[in-house]
Amino acid sequence: MQVEGENYRAMQTYERAAELAKEKLEVNNLDWRTLGHLASYLTEIGNSEEAMTAAQSALQLSGRRPEALFRATMVYCHEAYTDTCFSLLEEMVEKDASYRQFVDTTDTKLKDLNPQESNRFQAIIATP
Repeated sequence: MQVEGENYRAMQTYERAAELAKEKLEVNNLDWRTLGHLASYLTEIGNSEEAMTAAQSALQLSGRRPEALFRATMVYCHEAYTDTCFSLLEEMVEKDASYRQFVDTTDTKLKDLNPQESNRFQAIIATP
């Protein structure tokens, strides 16, 4: 089946990207952008614990910059930590409202929100 082959190839690509990010971090372990990307790759391959650790490190090293907040938001949303996800999202938008445009409102994790969560999410991403 074609889809399975595409998923397998995507998984291999994320695994390779994670390996390369880890190699880069061996050279400079303070590179918060690479840590943020690593968190995203690890989330995609199902390594949740390591992804959240990388996201938290990126947040700390960056001084909670919007880009690091965005990466952490995606990790926590993917892992269904809704309250943490929304708190990070709110902080990101507060620091730089232009980051709203990067939130994928069609993400299936965000479509499965209960009505109260959905209202909070819509309020965060609404353009003033």
